Amino acid sequence: MTQTRWKQIENSIEEFRKFLSSNIPKLSIVNATDKKWTAKQYKELKPKGFPSKLRGVYLIFDEQETLLYIGLSTTCFNKRIWKHDTRFQRRYIDIIPIGDNCFPLAPALEYFLITRHPTPGNKVYRNHKL
Repeated sequence: MTQTRWKQIENSIEEFRKFLSSNIPKLSIVNATDKKWTAKQYKELKPKGFPSKLRGVYLIFDEQETLLYIGLSTTCFNKRIWKHDTRFQRRYIDIIPIGDNCFPLAPALEYFLITRHPTPGNKVYRNHKL
């Protein structure tokens, strides 16, 4: 199910895909965490392999679904995302998992999204124009 907060990001992902080969798999956003989930819900609803076996681009949103930060996890999400809880009053962390066969695209996607969606948390690249 597409979330309202994803609409602009999904449009940007489709724009990004236009630069790629047609045989690159579709990139999708998935809901990784919601601060309102109970521990039981987290266990049931988090994506398979999250946070230690997936990597890619992540999106941090607040309670009003404002995009606060776009980040990249090159090893696994577990090593990156939780540290942001000290910086942001987040509600959601959504991820764009990217498999090993396409992983070199992940930094390009992060850069592309930051240039399209400047956030308060991203200081680097947000004023670049493609």
